[in-house]
Amino acid sequence: MKKNIIFLVALLLSSAAYSQVGINNETPKATLDVAAKTPSTTAEGIIAPRLSGDDIKAKDGQYLADQKGAIVYATSAVGTPSVKTANITTEGYYYFDGAVWVKFNSGTGASTPEPWQIQGTTNPATTNTQNIYQAGNVSIGSQTPIAPFTSNSVTITPKLSVTGNVATTGSYYTTTGKYADYVFEDYFDGASKIDETYKFRSLEETAAYIKANKHLPGVTSIKDILKTENGYTVNLSELSIQQLEKIEELYLHTIEQQEEISKQKTEINDLKSRMEKLEQLLVKENNNK
Repeated sequence: MKKNIIFLVALLLSSAAYSQVGINNETPKATLDVAAKTPSTTAEGIIAPRLSGDDIKAKDGQYLADQKGAIVYATSAVGTPSVKTANITTEGYYYFDGAVWVKFNSGTGASTPEPWQIQGTTNPATTNTQNIYQAGNVSIGSQTPIAPFTSNSVTITPKLSVTGNVATTGSYYTTTGKYADYVFEDYFDGASKIDETYKFRSLEETAAYIKANKHLPGVTSIKDILKTENGYTVNLSELSIQQLEKIEELYLHTIEQQEEISKQKTEINDLKSRMEKLEQLLVKENNNK
């Protein structure tokens, strides 16, 4: 017992003198230098405090700026997270950065960090379910997103820029477009509730418009479309509605023409019948002479 006390006193004195502590090591090279024992009969290593996520949360008030750098091992995820424990989602080592607990990116329960940060923090995301910064833009295939541009007098600031092709097994939707059935509303009802500015044009009116403007009415002029060295920048959502508008107009014009053709056929058949009767009368008169 006396020897142990003397050893402890000597250890404390040497620690005070050199401000360094060695365990299994008489010449520490750092503030704390732990050397392994050579026998294989004992386990080696340093075990951090092992706490459940809820245990760590319960100590929220104890972890402030002075505890920055503290390390614990979470044995389970936190149940209902607080601001400080929001990142404790799996078992593993965590360190306190002065504001929140941050997971070490290796070892049990660790995840490969994603190339973005969790919303509202500087911590790397570790799962696809964590929100990224929501105020930024996304560029795929290039570190330089497509710059804002003006097309058809509208300034476009792309939120998603893709350098390359886009393929999908689903559908493409837009939630701000119109639907071209305003053509039928105006044609049959005299006005459209879908688009009050639309008016159906006759073929004569359409021909005159094309001659004057060099493009179809209701279709964006090429003069209003941005041209780059790679080609034209086209609003596909707008163009698809414009194309549907022209298809519906074309069907209505075709139906009108078909009705006119059917009417003409009836008149022609009537004329043929009358001609045949006249021919029969003429033949009969000639035979009576």
